[in-house]
Amino acid sequence: MSREKFLEIMKNSGHQKLQYQIQTLQKEIEKRTGYGTDSQKLQISRMISRFQSEYKTRWEKAHRMEERFIKDNTNWLKSKVCLPSVTQQLGGRPKISFEESTERMKRPKTKDLRKSTSLPQLVFATQMKLRVSGQTDTSKLVGEIVSDPSSAQKYINSYKQSIETKSMSGDDAVALIVDAQLSRHQYNIIRSKAPKIYPSYKIVQEAKKQCYPQPNKIYITETSVHVDLQTILDLTIDRLIITLKDVIHTLSSNELKKLCLISKWGFDGSSGHSSYKQAFYGIEADDSAVFITCIVPLRLQSGSKVVWQNPRPGSTRYCRPLKIAFMKENTRVSIDEKKRMDEQILNLEKSSILLDENTLVIKHNLTFTMIDGKVCNAVTGSTSTQKCYICNATCKDFNLIDEMIIRPIKMENLEFGISILHGWIRFFECLLHLAYKLPFKKWQARGSDKEIVAETKKKIQIEFKTKLGLIVDKPKPGFGNTNDGNTARRFFKNAEVSAEITNLDLDLIKKMHTILIVVSCGHDIDIEKFRKYALETAYYFVEKYPWYNMPPTLHKYLIHGPEIISHALLPIGQLTEEAQEARNKDFKKFREHHSRKCSRTKSNTDIFNFFLLSSDPVINSKRKLPQKKLSSLPKEAVDLLLPPSNHDINNDHEYDSEDDDDLDDDHDDDSDDNVDEDYENVDDTEDNDD
Repeated sequence: MSREKFLEIMKNSGHQKLQYQIQTLQKEIEKRTGYGTDSQKLQISRMISRFQSEYKTRWEKAHRMEERFIKDNTNWLKSKVCLPSVTQQLGGRPKISFEESTERMKRPKTKDLRKSTSLPQLVFATQMKLRVSGQTDTSKLVGEIVSDPSSAQKYINSYKQSIETKSMSGDDAVALIVDAQLSRHQYNIIRSKAPKIYPSYKIVQEAKKQCYPQPNKIYITETSVHVDLQTILDLTIDRLIITLKDVIHTLSSNELKKLCLISKWGFDGSSGHSSYKQAFYGIEADDSAVFITCIVPLRLQSGSKVVWQNPRPGSTRYCRPLKIAFMKENTRVSIDEKKRMDEQILNLEKSSILLDENTLVIKHNLTFTMIDGKVCNAVTGSTSTQKCYICNATCKDFNLIDEMIIRPIKMENLEFGISILHGWIRFFECLLHLAYKLPFKKWQARGSDKEIVAETKKKIQIEFKTKLGLIVDKPKPGFGNTNDGNTARRFFKNAEVSAEITNLDLDLIKKMHTILIVVSCGHDIDIEKFRKYALETAYYFVEKYPWYNMPPTLHKYLIHGPEIISHALLPIGQLTEEAQEARNKDFKKFREHHSRKCSRTKSNTDIFNFFLLSSDPVINSKRKLPQKKLSSLPKEAVDLLLPPSNHDINNDHEYDSEDDDDLDDDHDDDSDDNVDEDYENVDDTEDNDD
């Protein structure tokens, strides 16, 4: 058959793509040659492949022009191609290979071989054939079994044991329940399909009890549940040491005496929760708002030697509950809770753990950093959300950078750290509100200016939705708005598009993004380089937009950031409040899906217990650490960091590009930056829940 005929078949296939034309050609040739055996089909496939390769080369050389192709390749097209011949098969049942034959069919096929060959010869031939094929271990095994027939049963028993399914331990089952968020009913359904793998729920309950403090140390009422700080720290270090036995045994006796657990703690309130149809007996309370206090262990160290490091300091995996109460967060509640915790910290004793025959004594070092700006204002007695609790300057003074640098500060207030999650949100909102007021360039919108703000805001919202798919600055039903951490990160990540939409200076957006990356990356920061870069950004902000007063969070980052970072126990990125914020969402899930609804006391018990399970060190050691989306740090950010040290937990020059959860402000509009831009007398404004 000529290649010209091949081309004709391809044209008549009705397909435009070469791939389908070639498939049609191959089917036609197989049909004309009577299909044949597998080897003949392979010959046809190889021939078609060569033709396809040659055809594509000549077609490209002819610049995909048919007339030119035919003209330049006339001889090639007219030449004949030899197709594989098909031998006429005899009638009767088709023959099948030895491998495809059944055991009954194999017997007559091997009868002559078995009759004429001795057993040693067959065994030796089998061994040699296995060696040639690369199966050396199998060859040795055949020889051993034949030489010692009694060993055959041992091999059979060993094989049976290897394929037997092993049952999960109680801790493994609890880890599965936590990871998959399973209820007891759901777990039992899964277990019914594989009872040999999954342990009974009674075993699961025993494993759960190991994660809880003693029942008499958990204080439960209809409106709250809490444990003492000493109790939760003792339980945490006890469970943590279980996972670190091998590491602890490598420490010298001198190092064992210097063990110290560094932890961060804080509290936060959220609203908009469901009001359940459950009575409060003799108590007037509201379950639509909840106030949660938590603590997160960060590092166990002996002197400068790191024994254990929290792999995800911003995650809820090690976020231990201290108190859950149905109450609305306000200044009085925050002050009382801080006072209660300070008393417990003052009376805190070292934890003693018995490991084998040794008694480990671990001291504790706690830092109060899992808080937002609202809590900072409350516990420092700041009367205005537009006032810096570190230097007492107001928003009218923030743009006077030279004065802010030399202004005295309250050193005791540096311990509260930097709210990293809220920093992303507040930087983002600062630029948004700045963009809204660009048309008239005034900090306060009055009269007709408010209409301009509304029009500009609507335009910007539409463009963000169209170009980046972001829902920006829109209220949520019941609480807060759509400005969350991931929205802010995407805003800064797409700096060019954001600058185009908002008409803001691109370099300013990039500078602010660099500062946020450096602070949140979890690495050690070069204080002096960061101070210089932060001040340059502050001056640049004032130079570009002198009419817009810098918000408090931006002021705190750019002016006081270096001092706060230098006073932190650990890299500031590890002291983030994200775990505390995420617990608000966990409360909603656990309350709905993992608590009994027959009474409020039992419901509170179940919620608190699931908080303990989901943060237990032993259970977390059984859970797979989810992979996070990491991005390389930009060069500007790397230049502001110290060289990596042994205790860096993140990959060198990488940072979390997104949160584990879509964390947001679950507060009643508790922004500390944008609440009173229209107040003329900021110094006289009262503290509000804004």
